[in-house]
Amino acid sequence: MPAYIFDPVNTFREAIPEDFLENSLRLLFDVHVQAYTECLRFPRYERRDIRAHHRRALFEWRWRELAQGYRDLLAIPVPNSKVSAFHTEVSCGSIILVESHVANQSTIVRSAEFRESLTMRYQPLFEEQNKEPEKESLFAILIHGAADERTPAFAHIVFPLRDEDAYHDRRIDLFDWFAGMVAARRSFQEELIADNLEPELREDVPNVGSA
Repeated sequence: MPAYIFDPVNTFREAIPEDFLENSLRLLFDVHVQAYTECLRFPRYERRDIRAHHRRALFEWRWRELAQGYRDLLAIPVPNSKVSAFHTEVSCGSIILVESHVANQSTIVRSAEFRESLTMRYQPLFEEQNKEPEKESLFAILIHGAADERTPAFAHIVFPLRDEDAYHDRRIDLFDWFAGMVAARRSFQEELIADNLEPELREDVPNVGSA
């Protein structure tokens, strides 16, 4: 395991307001419910396809609005090089935060030109044999995944390593940081909506018909 010249968690915590992180996590719970309810009008196959895209759009839009309430934060939509898609960047000075949905806590976010560019531009080299960066730049990703159609399963702040498909071994577990709020929201969302989805046939089971 490599040794590091500094802990990115401390640098991140000193710059990004803690209540912004808590409100970002609360927003994540909100948009899971909102996307679920707003997509119920679609047939189940289209509903399955569209829900994740709708949830992402809701989160990034409202995340930018949330950041407007913090004097030192700037959140803007940024296009990719082909202007075929946008992502949101939340910044505080030379610290950049983006978000990405992943399958589980150990999943490395898929390759994308904008993430690779941000890593090279903002991420310091963490190993101790390298010099201390001249400025406190840092690139972080809010990774999150779904427990079910209405509830997030986890939310971590991770720090990609340069020239590696890996994260720094230090990260921020937002579910752990804000455990009381998470417990309350999970309980609330279990009671909020009755599960009225149409029953779905399992595609891996052959239809043998009846006698």
